[in-house]
Formats: sequence, C-alpha cells, structure tokens
Amino acid sequence: LYTGYLGLIVDNSELDARPFSLTGQDTPKPPYDHLQGVLAFGGPIKIPHLIRNGPIFFVNYQWTRNRNDSNATGLMPTVAERNGDFVQALNPLGQPVLINPATGAPISGNTIPQSLISPQAQALLRFYPFPNFAGGTQYNYQIPIVSNMHQDSLQTRLFKTLNRKNQIAFMFALQSTRSDTPNLFEFLDTTKTLGLNFNANWRHSFTPRWFTNIGYQFSRLATRLTPYFENRVNVSGDADITGNNQEPVNWGPPSLNFASGISGLTDGLPSNTRNQTSGVSMDNLWSHNGHNLSFGGDFRRQEFNILSQQDPRGAFTFTG
Repeated sequence: LYTGYLGLIVDNSELDARPFSLTGQDTPKPPYDHLQGVLAFGGPIKIPHLIRNGPIFFVNYQWTRNRNDSNATGLMPTVAERNGDFVQALNPLGQPVLINPATGAPISGNTIPQSLISPQAQALLRFYPFPNFAGGTQYNYQIPIVSNMHQDSLQTRLFKTLNRKNQIAFMFALQSTRSDTPNLFEFLDTTKTLGLNFNANWRHSFTPRWFTNIGYQFSRLATRLTPYFENRVNVSGDADITGNNQEPVNWGPPSLNFASGISGLTDGLPSNTRNQTSGVSMDNLWSHNGHNLSFGGDFRRQEFNILSQQDPRGAFTFTG
C-alpha cells in the first residue's frame, strides 16, 4: 500500500586532488564536501473510523549541501608600483616611457610623483591585495576560494477518484536555493532563489466518450542577488568619486579595467527579480463515430518584476 525510499550521497576532498594551479604555486587545498539526500514516501491516506478510502499522496524531498573549492589567480600591483615606481615594470633600461597627461612630457625616471597620484586612485588601491609570490608577467597572486550552495526541493502530489465521473488532482512544488560566490578580492556575493509551483485539476466525464478537464495553475520565481558592499560601505562616496549611483543598495567600487593585465576590480550588481504566472484552463475531448474532437482554452496572467540597473557604479578603463 505504501512505498518510500531514502538516498544519501556523501563526498569530501580527502581523497581528491587539489585544484589545478595555473601558476604552478603550491597553494593549499581548502577542504570541501558534498552532501545530497532524498526522502520519498507515498500511498493512500487512511485514518481509522474517519477516512476509509482517502486520496493517494506522494511526497518527495531533496536536499543538497555543497562546498566547492577552486584557485583564483591574478596580477596585482607590486610594492614599487603602488608607490609610483614603474622602472622595472615598463622599461628596465630606464628610458622614458611614462607621459605626464597634463603636460605631455615624459616623467623622469618612470616614477610618478606622489603629487600626481589622485586620492581616488589611492582609495581604490587599498582593495588590491599584495602579491603573494614572485611570478611572471601574467600572475603574481593566487588564493584558494570556497563557494557554498544549499538547495532544498519539495514535490507533492494528491489524487482522488471521487466517483465514476469525477477525479481531482493537486500538485505542489517548492525549491529554495542559497549560494555565495567569493572572488579574487574576497568579496562575497550571495544569491537567493525561491520557486513555487501549484496545479489543481478536475476531470469530469459526461459520457464514456466525452470528458472535460478544468485546471488552475500558479507559479512564482523570485531571485535576489546581494553584492558584498550593499548597505555595507559606500566605496565611491568615501573615495570622493561622483557621477554614479550611490544609493545604499548600489554601494561598492566602480569597475576598473586595465589593458596592462592588472586584475580588474569588480563586484556583483544588485538585482531583485520576481516573476509570477497564474492561469485557468479548460479542455474537452469528444469521441464520435471514429473521430476525436478536442477543444478548449486557457487564460493566463503573467507578471515580470525586475529591479536592477545595468551599470550603477560606473567603470574606469585604462588603455595605456
């Protein structure tokens, strides 16, 4: 009368190889683990002296708890470059390479005077970590990062034959996902997703050759992405950078892009999306003299609610 099962998958990093290192550096392997499970049960609903022949039900629950590791690599400004000294970086022979943008004249010694370094640049420089090994021209920084993903899923079904002419069925499903995403600069962004789905159907047979299905459907999907700096630190405001959106939801650094290969400073963008659909439907099937005729219709209302901006913090691109 009743069926059910329980499943469990466990995996960890004890016997696995460490993530591949693009730089060849001996980066420590962060511990990670995977846990997946499923629990299902179904059968008729019976309560002595109250419900003798109840509906048939089925419940399925799945859960996932994953921690995944990887290596993040990049090119960071050296100690000399932080102080404006680009002798080794640009021209080991000491010939003039840097140009003063205000005068068009070469900068003596390829060393930028502190008076020419803007306070905005100095404020954003503090988000760059120091190199942790002496590398080539592509990489001088590597760290292990771990991202987490938690997911819960529930599916339920209920079916009941009322009599020879009527049947009803219900279905409800839910899925919740929570994940976090660290990056090279150790900014931790989070994402939350919640999905709901509900269906209800009634089947009525007028005759053995003519029946009708009437249904109701509802679905909703909400996704919320929260960047690391949201409601935390007004990076642009503190650095005296103006012209971009500095509402608390959009706090964070502007994007920095460098043609020289220096890792670009970036963080995720906030967004809040809620999409919802509800509808009713009816379909009929009539079988007559060897012919089948189907007809019906449905009405749906769809809502798309998106709150986001394409580039609220702005960007600086340095081509050299």
